[in-house]
Amino acid sequence: MIVEPSPIGEPLYNKFAQIWREAMHSIGKFEDYKPLDYWIDLLTRSGFIVTKLKIVKWNVRAPYIILKKLINEIYNKWRRDKVGEKYLEELNNILNDIEKEGGMLWSDIYVILGKTRK
Repeated sequence: MIVEPSPIGEPLYNKFAQIWREAMHSIGKFEDYKPLDYWIDLLTRSGFIVTKLKIVKWNVRAPYIILKKLINEIYNKWRRDKVGEKYLEELNNILNDIEKEGGMLWSDIYVILGKTRK
């Protein structure tokens, strides 16, 4: 079973994800989400047959108050990890955008179930 977030979502999420991705790459870490086709191809090349596929969609925006707490925790962790000021500032700026939008929708989540070919 593979459970992975989609690499794309609403514009506000995409902006958040880009800041995250660039900040992690800047300190030698990475977490690049892959499109659905990537995961299906990985399963099939590994000898599995996809038996079930579900895309879980977010129907409710994560509220600003929750995201504020999360982003503040991320900010503090990034400071400890020595992420550059540019990304810390961008993280603070997106929090303002999230407040204006009344929250943010996370990206969809892929759930892919496979079984061995036998």
